[in-house]
Amino acid sequence: MRLAYGLSIGVLGLAVIPGCRAAPPATSTTRSELTAVTWKEVPLLIRRQGGTMATLGNKVVLFGGLGNNVHGDTWEWDGTGWTRKSPAASPPARNGAVMAALGSKLVLFGGEGPTAPLNDTWEWDGTNWAQRTGLVGPPARYWHGMETLASKIVLFGGSTTAALYNAETWEWDGTAWTQRTPAASPAPRGAQMMATVSTQVVLFGGYDGVAPGSGMLGDTWSWDGTTWTERAAAVTPPGSYLASTGQMITLGNRAVLATSDEGDDQTLETWEFDGAAWTRRTPAASPSARTWYAMTAIGSKGLLFGGETPTAKLGDTWEWDGSNWTQLSPAASPSARWGATMATLGTHAVLFGGVPDTVAVGETWVWDGATWALSTQPAPYPLARWGATMTFDGNRVVMVGGAVGRSVSAEMWGWDGATWTAIPFSILTYPPARALEGLVTVGGTIVLYGGRNELASPLLDTWTWDGTEWHDVTPLTTASPQPGFPVMTALGDGVVMFNGSETWTLSLTNVPSDGGADSDASPPDARTGAGGAGGIAGTSGNTGTGGSVGAGGGAGTGGNARAGGNADASGIADASGNAGTGGSLGAGGSAATGGNARAGGNADASGIAGMSGNAGTGGNVGAGGSAATGGNAGSGGNASTGGNAGVGGSAGAGGNAGTSGNAGAIEDAGAGGHAGTSGHLGTGQSTGAAGCSCDLGGSRTPSGFGWMPLSLIFGGALVRRRR
Repeated sequence: MRLAYGLSIGVLGLAVIPGCRAAPPATSTTRSELTAVTWKEVPLLIRRQGGTMATLGNKVVLFGGLGNNVHGDTWEWDGTGWTRKSPAASPPARNGAVMAALGSKLVLFGGEGPTAPLNDTWEWDGTNWAQRTGLVGPPARYWHGMETLASKIVLFGGSTTAALYNAETWEWDGTAWTQRTPAASPAPRGAQMMATVSTQVVLFGGYDGVAPGSGMLGDTWSWDGTTWTERAAAVTPPGSYLASTGQMITLGNRAVLATSDEGDDQTLETWEFDGAAWTRRTPAASPSARTWYAMTAIGSKGLLFGGETPTAKLGDTWEWDGSNWTQLSPAASPSARWGATMATLGTHAVLFGGVPDTVAVGETWVWDGATWALSTQPAPYPLARWGATMTFDGNRVVMVGGAVGRSVSAEMWGWDGATWTAIPFSILTYPPARALEGLVTVGGTIVLYGGRNELASPLLDTWTWDGTEWHDVTPLTTASPQPGFPVMTALGDGVVMFNGSETWTLSLTNVPSDGGADSDASPPDARTGAGGAGGIAGTSGNTGTGGSVGAGGGAGTGGNARAGGNADASGIADASGNAGTGGSLGAGGSAATGGNARAGGNADASGIAGMSGNAGTGGNVGAGGSAATGGNAGSGGNASTGGNAGVGGSAGAGGNAGTSGNAGAIEDAGAGGHAGTSGHLGTGQSTGAAGCSCDLGGSRTPSGFGWMPLSLIFGGALVRRRR
């Protein structure tokens, strides 16, 4: 940058600025005139790229680079600041050159000049540059790599034109260049990383312009002075492979990722992650390369459907058995499509939506292990969409978001094996609308990460769903993965996420919101779990010996036990809430002498009012347990005239049913214990592997919740926004 020194006019009149000579006082008072102007450059290190730096003694030397133009300046950093050097001679301006130290000098070779690549060799002695002439050396190139090993500088690769890279190895001994011809060598590339470790030069990655997708490489090599040796470093799915083109599932103790780069016409790659490292599998057969397909795990096998290539949509069904892929031939099948979502419910898989032609559909297909069947459920059901994500929460398949028409959705829907039901959530706190998010269930808690909003911008937030409401845990994360198209799966008691360029793990560690110790000693998933839309969520939903057993009322190994279960002012009061051997048991729900016992059981204005709250020898006994005008009466406890009515108290198709059976805004709290839109709802609630079991109930919040990068791998690029 060049700055002019000129005139400064102030209240004192004319001031003479250094570098300018003022005219003698004029006889006229109308103006003053300059007789000479001198320009002086102010040294300024401006922003740039493609320069080269190396250390000589206790100074860092920088040369050249590309900014507003190609630079040929030399700078030194002494640990405090930069100083522009003014050597008697200097290499021509360039970017993409490389320097390395040898003895008491820095050696600079090549680079890209304003018009063409260069092949000159220069040495910097700390004061001046000197060109070494009369040499027979490497052909002109830029973005090569150079590193010092013992008494020589090793040069590898580089670009000779905009699209041509080489795999040459050269050595500089201080006097001459010598080309080496090792028995083995890395593939041609440029912009690789090189460093010296003990007696070896280590090379990693680079760019070759032809690797699938981005041209980025991820291999590791070492040079021992004689030959190159490829090293079996920790591997990861290539950084050019995007998670939007793949899906990830859990089989046994491994996460399985199937992925292929968009535009690749070969096969889909299969990778396994054991919690510490990735391993690429090489099956005898694989599905063709594709993007935007659906995949889920059923038992010990993986199921893959559809997707698209650059030229066609696919409708094939494949099965992964842990060793090989097999194409299946079902009697019926969804039409070819991309962007559908799929999840597992028991021994079946459900597939929803996708784009068969140019418009998304709202079809629901069910896979029974042999063939596909189209669901004919009447409305209401989800609108047509693509890019939604589904997960099994222990009771049903939950679908979140997706692209609907020209916008994205924030909806939640649940599939119970026969019908879709909209899942309501708090209008105060919920994830913004999105598509292509990561979604997985861990220990009864649904974890959501990222995705794309309506403007296709990446979202980096993390949310959990406890069966009743969403919790934004983004502020508690210790780090955030980079933007991408995340695919997630549960592995052990945590989450594994691959977003196309990075692998991350997530651990859920939760304590009560007041910071006290958790009095629930039961491990997660040690029960059947409270079902429905979230009936009795929290740490021990319905624990005890037989709480709410029967047609569907809040089953599990223990009903509302533990000292805090549904305690005090909230429904089913004090330490003995629903205690006893037969609380809400069988046809006479809440039977036995202890069912909802003691004078304060279910006391106060909330939940099942009255002095003896369903006390007596057969609390809630009879064909209409808790029925009649006062059955479960009070300001809100088990509201509606038939709360807990039916053949069995807390039984029937929806024990504790109604629009908000045992209603209230906060579960197990205040005047409405058993919160949620339908606590104890559904014919089979409290069944399944794990109902909301990660201490994330309405009165608890997670802590110690954070993403952890398992391995940070280079690069990744965005795929095109689809339709």
